[in-house]
Amino acid sequence: MRLIARPLGVFLKALGLASALLCLSVSPLSQYCGVGEVYAQTTQKKTNAKKTTRSSAKTTTKRTVAQKNNSKTATKKTAAKSTDEVSEKRRNELQSQQKSLQEQLGSLKKQLSQAEASQNEASDALAASEEAISKANRRLRELSTERTRVEKRLKELREQELSVSGQLTSAEKQSRAIARAQFLNSRRQSWQTLIAGNNPHEVARDAASLQYFARAQQQAVNQLSKQQAGIHSVSEETQSKRKELANIEANEKKGREQLMREQQTRKQTLEKLKKQISEQRASIDKLERDQQRLGQLVANIDKVLAQRKAEAERRAQQARKKQPASGKVSVGGKTPSGVFAKQKGKLLMPALGKITGRYGQARANVSGKSTTWRGLMIQARQGSDVLACANGQVVFSDWLRGFGNLIIVDHGDGYLSIYANNESLYKSVGDKVTRGETIASVGNTGGEERPGLYFELRRNGQPFNPLPWIGKD
Repeated sequence: MRLIARPLGVFLKALGLASALLCLSVSPLSQYCGVGEVYAQTTQKKTNAKKTTRSSAKTTTKRTVAQKNNSKTATKKTAAKSTDEVSEKRRNELQSQQKSLQEQLGSLKKQLSQAEASQNEASDALAASEEAISKANRRLRELSTERTRVEKRLKELREQELSVSGQLTSAEKQSRAIARAQFLNSRRQSWQTLIAGNNPHEVARDAASLQYFARAQQQAVNQLSKQQAGIHSVSEETQSKRKELANIEANEKKGREQLMREQQTRKQTLEKLKKQISEQRASIDKLERDQQRLGQLVANIDKVLAQRKAEAERRAQQARKKQPASGKVSVGGKTPSGVFAKQKGKLLMPALGKITGRYGQARANVSGKSTTWRGLMIQARQGSDVLACANGQVVFSDWLRGFGNLIIVDHGDGYLSIYANNESLYKSVGDKVTRGETIASVGNTGGEERPGLYFELRRNGQPFNPLPWIGKD
């Protein structure tokens, strides 16, 4: 039927008005013409309907695709927006934590600054105590030396007094013998001399001699008595001086004991401050590390957000290129020489003790960082003698932070010997010293825990190894 309808429709269209007229004149044909017209109209409607359906289908398909694209874009945009919101929230939280850490760090640094100021004050107080103890020890040493000299003088005076006393006893004995001879001679009569057959002139000469000896002996006795009295007077003065020195020495010892108690208290205070500062520094280091890690994390988040934004812009540009202009785009998210150089291998060990630190060996300082010894650390008995390693002249004798009571001797040609951590300094600037002379006493000033001597040799300011320079004697 469709095969007939299609040519008939075309045929009817071609005939136009003639067909209509023909239909009016012929009755049976008019029926077919009505049917054909109706069929033609129906066919035209179907054709138009098919076109409309195809167009609607295409439009619907386009709308569906667009809706899907828009849905995907919206989903991506929502997901990107959600991720960005979470990242931004996390970033704000981290920044808040970072601010809190910075405030804690600032507070700790302020406390550390106060503790360090207190430590400096305690160090200065300890230095004053150590300096005062050094002066007290020096005064006691001088008093001890003076007392020894007085004792020696007393011993000499006693020996002189004993000698003079013996001479006086002998002189008095001789004087009594002469007096007895004179007495006996004066009792002899002239007739007794004649009967005895003695020459009167010899008898007279003997009497004159006895008289002369008696006067001389008496003078000797008088002189010895005067000398004995003088020695006795000096001896009493010396004994009085000895008592005075003993009293002064006792007072000085009491003062030194008080200073040593104060020194111990200040050392304990300083140790507490050191511990506190160490703990504060550890806390600050931890906070700084935490802050550094947190800052790095924030930086990483910023980097990721920037990368995501750049990626979203790139995709948006690509989408604008692919979509029509009217479409909407979704955006997502040196060697020694000279006179002193000849002393190499002959220098004197400045203190008797055990070497606990050698030149070039590793050591740990207060901050915990590794350094090396620039001289010798000799552990020795508290108060033992510190000796000059060679002849020279004192160029420094005072307290120095980190070295305590320090003495430096110049040996010429740019050579210096350095003696640190002493308990007492016995020499002053300008004093000349000889090899083996006592210049100080061993201590633990300058913050050392154990008593000992720190010894350095330097040439033109540069330290070098002292051991090859020290003799084996």
